[in-house]
Amino acid sequence: MYFSKGEAIRTILIFGSFVLWLLSLKFRENLHILKHPLFAVSLVFILSILLSSLFSMDPMYSLNRLKGEPLKFAVLFPMMATVLSDETKLRRAIYAMLFTMIFIVAMGYFSYIYYDTPLLRLNTPVIRGWHNKFAIYVNTFLPFSFILYSLWKRKWLKIILSVTMFFSILALILSTSRGGLLAFLSMTFLWTGYLAKIRGYSAKKVMAYVFVVVLLVGVISSFSFPHLRERIGNIQKDLTTFNFRTQVWGPAMEAFQQRPLLGWGYGKQIYYQEEPYRKTSYKKPPPFKPHNTFLRVMFHQGIIGLLSYMAVLFGALYFFAKEAGKATGLRAYVLVACISVLVGNYLIHSMLEDFYLQYLAVILGLGMAAKTVAYENRNH
Repeated sequence: MYFSKGEAIRTILIFGSFVLWLLSLKFRENLHILKHPLFAVSLVFILSILLSSLFSMDPMYSLNRLKGEPLKFAVLFPMMATVLSDETKLRRAIYAMLFTMIFIVAMGYFSYIYYDTPLLRLNTPVIRGWHNKFAIYVNTFLPFSFILYSLWKRKWLKIILSVTMFFSILALILSTSRGGLLAFLSMTFLWTGYLAKIRGYSAKKVMAYVFVVVLLVGVISSFSFPHLRERIGNIQKDLTTFNFRTQVWGPAMEAFQQRPLLGWGYGKQIYYQEEPYRKTSYKKPPPFKPHNTFLRVMFHQGIIGLLSYMAVLFGALYFFAKEAGKATGLRAYVLVACISVLVGNYLIHSMLEDFYLQYLAVILGLGMAAKTVAYENRNH
């Protein structure tokens, strides 16, 4: 799913799996999970996309775009929630995430060294992505890879995991994605609070330890990599201008006010058309994408889409947190990992970057799978 090449292969994998899932429905005993309120809220969100497409400024284009992210979201969420709802499959999913993180981080270092780029990003024939996208990937995999500290008992495995985590965090720093670093720190804070509560660790000591490690890695990196030092030196300037994002947010906000209920229609190309901005003070479309998921949803789907999208996020956080307080072991760790990714990526980093719905479906599916396992274990 994360490869930037081979759209046809990804489509076959996703929808081929969905067909097999449909054929196996009669053998599944956990379909009651599909009646959960989170699925209902997600359905409302998908319906908001459909409504915005029907009333779009270009209905044919918007309806054609439904086969992309919205359809993948609708397919992946229920499929992953039901298929992965046992501990063995959850464990395999965590292993898969670790190996994928190792692969992506390795590709990042290869691109950074081979092409001598000023920041670490993905630039290989197999996978491509700018530094923010790389940070999104790493922050998605790190919380789940961290779970392996509790699963692996052998010291040599934990040493390998520690080395992997070190180079992954270093790669995140070298990406110079400020949104990615903020997301990482927020996820670290959440894990620290959880471990302090469950394991009895001192939250202050753990946070101090993490702060020292991150600071040490950051200082060493800044002295070792001049491009990183230059990027850090521009933080004050970038914070003042929000990296020119305000140049985009203003026109989008004024355009939203013209069609506040259902927005201008689904599909990224609508964002660059002149019509939404003719009656605004800007007159012309912005030069680049919004770099803000909430603003993007609000522009394309209006207030109905924004409210339903936020209901999905905060609903997931509520249900996962509630279940994490009752669950134990692997299930609890997976739920906390999902919570940390939702907070770090989809609440914090999404204020500065656009996120894809199919990635959100994966996190929601894993969380619901872990929640289902916990529910069934308590009722047997």
